[in-house]
Amino acid sequence: MRKIYFPILILFVLFSAGHLHAQTYKTTRATEDSIGHIVLKPTVLQRGGELFVEQYRKEPFILNFFNEEGARVATYLVRDNSFYVNTSGWGRGIYFYYATDAFHPFIDSGKILVL
Repeated sequence: MRKIYFPILILFVLFSAGHLHAQTYKTTRATEDSIGHIVLKPTVLQRGGELFVEQYRKEPFILNFFNEEGARVATYLVRDNSFYVNTSGWGRGIYFYYATDAFHPFIDSGKILVL
């Protein structure tokens, strides 16, 4: 009976090891390919101001701002974790942003309030 169990045990160990390696590879690969999220702070601006990017990915990305009607009001190329946004001509209201880069058509989106 031992002769039957030993080969099955060996196959089980080899299969498990390969499966664990595949899971580790998938987890590592997903982390490397992760786009991440872009969070702009503060979410309320008055006549322009400095926006900070939380969880910056260290890769340049394009940030488009749209008004409530969906018209684009500004586009910025962001290369750092902070940048100036001139909202003096935007008027009061909620503005939506949409982030993209050279490799990803969509990274993240959100909104800010201009007073």
